Amino acid sequence: IIKNYIEGGHISYFKNYGAPFFNTWEYMPEFSLILNFFLQIISKIITKFGLIMNGMFFFSIGLVACTSAYCFRKMKIDYRIAFILGLLYTNLPYHYYRSTQHLNLSLYIFVPFVCYIAYRYISNDLFIQDKIKKSTVIKACCIFLVLGLSDLYYSFFSVIIIGMAGIVNCCNERKIKRILPFIFMAASCIAGICICICCWWMNINHVSMIESLDTRSIYDLEVYGLKISSLILPVKGHLIDLFSSITENYLNSTPFNEEGAFASLGIIGTIGLAISVISVCLKKSILEIKKIGILNILILLLAVNGGINILIALFV
Repeated sequence: IIKNYIEGGHISYFKNYGAPFFNTWEYMPEFSLILNFFLQIISKIITKFGLIMNGMFFFSIGLVACTSAYCFRKMKIDYRIAFILGLLYTNLPYHYYRSTQHLNLSLYIFVPFVCYIAYRYISNDLFIQDKIKKSTVIKACCIFLVLGLSDLYYSFFSVIIIGMAGIVNCCNERKIKRILPFIFMAASCIAGICICICCWWMNINHVSMIESLDTRSIYDLEVYGLKISSLILPVKGHLIDLFSSITENYLNSTPFNEEGAFASLGIIGTIGLAISVISVCLKKSILEIKKIGILNILILLLAVNGGINILIALFV
């Protein structure tokens, strides 16, 4: 992809599309308009594709550390703890695994913002009594517009997460109009996606569509879906032999261990997930942790094998 940017083509036309090995996904133009923009600018300055890829990769690492730490601070967490949590989130093994193979997934810088907005939605912070906080919702809509211009994967799942947060808010307040912020944010995200689709389609309308990209596969949801066991087990290839052997034994004994094998939270992340989920079931628990627990449960229901994602794939 990066070499194609350097050797020719622009946002509306890719002269090297399909060459020299016919139409494969590696030669497809990048969907992300934001990523397109940055790659076009950087490729004018740096001509070596390896340096551009490394630059994008390390830039995303530093940026996601800043965005996640910022969101933790907005949740009134001490700045020192927020900084540490930001670094832990940034260095999750899955980020390294995916970002090196699919450059667009290095844009997970938006995930902390989405989770923070969902947290505020569940907390009923998007409203003053029964009126929408216009400034807050407008800022959220701007984030979702940029998100729509950035990546289709993150946009799709982010809209679903915000939708589930909106449903929780509607059920808590028993007012259907509490779903309005979700509608505004979803519309903003869809607008960004539509702009990207128009630019992307101009790249491929002169050639045939790649069959593997044009086919919906529910089977892939089971193959690449999240496993809770993978979250709590040590990461594959752990430096400690004992931990590594436990994970290897599990992976060799169970099916569908693709990318999910790298979705490990680590000890601190696993403890945090357990505490937040358990707090939902307790009457006496810290309200903020309980809200995070609700958000974690919603995300798990969406991402796990056989979860809500299958229903969406079947009926949407």
